[in-house]
Amino acid sequence: SVRHRPNGKVSIVKEEGNVTFSRSDLAQFLIDTARSMYPDHIRFHFSQEMQELELEGRKATFSSASGPTTVSYDLLVGADGAGSKVRAALASHLPGYTVDVNDSGREYKVYLNLKGDIEPPEFRGSAGATLHLWTADKDPFTTFTAHSNPDGTYSGTFSMRTGGFSALSSQGEYEEVLRNKFSGVPQEWV
Repeated sequence: SVRHRPNGKVSIVKEEGNVTFSRSDLAQFLIDTARSMYPDHIRFHFSQEMQELELEGRKATFSSASGPTTVSYDLLVGADGAGSKVRAALASHLPGYTVDVNDSGREYKVYLNLKGDIEPPEFRGSAGATLHLWTADKDPFTTFTAHSNPDGTYSGTFSMRTGGFSALSSQGEYEEVLRNKFSGVPQEWV
């Protein structure tokens, strides 16, 4: 990993077994794999919000722009975030089922496919092997990450304390934060 400090200094740690990936790339990989392995057995439903879950009857009701839909399921994967209705249904039906949800206090924006030549000599020729981390001075919530992808591009996140992005109302304000907080972020990424 490559740590870019607010004062412009860069430190490098070579780690074996460090794996980084984009959450959206992982999700797409899982969907593509499931579709190819079980084309007639798995249905995906996107842009729908679960309204009701009947665990005993194995039915879930979703709402969408076209109205509510109730579906039966053999396996339900609840990947519906911090306010999970699947988790709430499980908690109400299973005695002793508890989950602790810890809010990191951050919100983030994801970016994909940025181009640049930012690899230090130690990592040149190892596309997809590095994680770059920029931190803001005296603000551990404000970070910028760049994961190198096998195709030579970068993807990652720009994070701030929860509510921080609401104070940025224009592209220029985002650019100003990136320039002022993260020394060494390539200019073409701003």
